[in-house]
Amino acid sequence: LMVAMLMTIVGCGNKENNAQAEIEKEDEVSDSETEIIEETLPNLEGTEEEEEEEESIFFSDADLLWTLPKGFKELKGEEGVYVHKSYPKDTSTVTYVISESNTDFSDISKEEFQKLLEDDFYNAYGDEVAINISKYEKSKVNDRTALRIDFEYLFKGTDYLQTEIMIFNGDETHIINYTQEKDGKWSEEFEKSIASFSFAE
Repeated sequence: LMVAMLMTIVGCGNKENNAQAEIEKEDEVSDSETEIIEETLPNLEGTEEEEEEEESIFFSDADLLWTLPKGFKELKGEEGVYVHKSYPKDTSTVTYVISESNTDFSDISKEEFQKLLEDDFYNAYGDEVAINISKYEKSKVNDRTALRIDFEYLFKGTDYLQTEIMIFNGDETHIINYTQEKDGKWSEEFEKSIASFSFAE
């Protein structure tokens, strides 16, 4: 979340062909003139401190606005779980949860995240699932750090494609998962949904 700031410092020097008399005259600048010059110079230390303060960005709880893929609706009795209207014939799902945690996973490596996903499957289902990550990239949503992970895996005899989006917002993390079978038809609609993310400021 840090923004690189640049400062330009302008320096002045004397020309080499100045006469010795002119140099001696410049050395005789009065104290009052020196004070005037010092007052006109920018306070570089103060400017740097102000810029450092502006670099810090803090976020409080905020509503994430986004659009569900076409044809999806909330699964009755399951808050934050969305399925296609033809469910259970079509098992594609979209899930949305808000985790009350200030842990920012965007700094961990792709390999570390893969291990976390495999551990989650094992802890939840007791199955060893091999995760193959095809995309692991950072982005921004309204200045908030976001992490996108595209991966595929074989689970219970079925190949799945999944896209997980994590958006870090202060002490909360918004997590959205798009899952479909490998031969599913929702990739385009999923991308439209991801592109709609925006926070209500």
